[in-house]
Amino acid sequence: MSKRTSKSPAANGFGGERSRSSSSDVVGNSNGGLKWPKIPLLSTTGISKSLVAAAAALFAPAASFALPNGLEVTGGKLTISQPDGSTLVINQGTSRATGDWSSFDIGRGEKVEIHQPSANSWMLGRVVGGSPTDMQG
Repeated sequence: MSKRTSKSPAANGFGGERSRSSSSDVVGNSNGGLKWPKIPLLSTTGISKSLVAAAAALFAPAASFALPNGLEVTGGKLTISQPDGSTLVINQGTSRATGDWSSFDIGRGEKVEIHQPSANSWMLGRVVGGSPTDMQG
C-alpha cells in the first residue's frame, strides 16, 4: 500500500504533515475527479472531546423550568407567586374560582402548590395554549 504525506490544513484539521494510506483513506467521485483525504468527524484530541462535550451539553435535555404560566382569572380571585425557580404557588381568595392558563407544565423537580380557603372550595383551570400539558414532577 502506498503512503502519501499531506500538508493541507483540511487533512488533519490543524495543519502540518500527516501520513495517510492512499487506497482506503481517500474519497472521490467515480469519474476520476479529485480525491480528498477522509477526515474523521470525531478524533481523540482534547479539542475535539471538548467540542463534543459542549455540543452534548447544548442539545441534552436540561432541567426544564416549565411551571404553569399565562394565568388569566375568569372568575373569583386567584393570585400566583413564585418563591423560587422551581415552585409556583396558586392562592385562591374566594370559595370558587376559574382561570385560563397559556400552559400548565410541571417539569422534573418542580412543584405547584394550590392554597384554597376551605375544603369545600373548588377551582377550575383551563389550558388554552396550543401545546399539550407536560407533567414530569
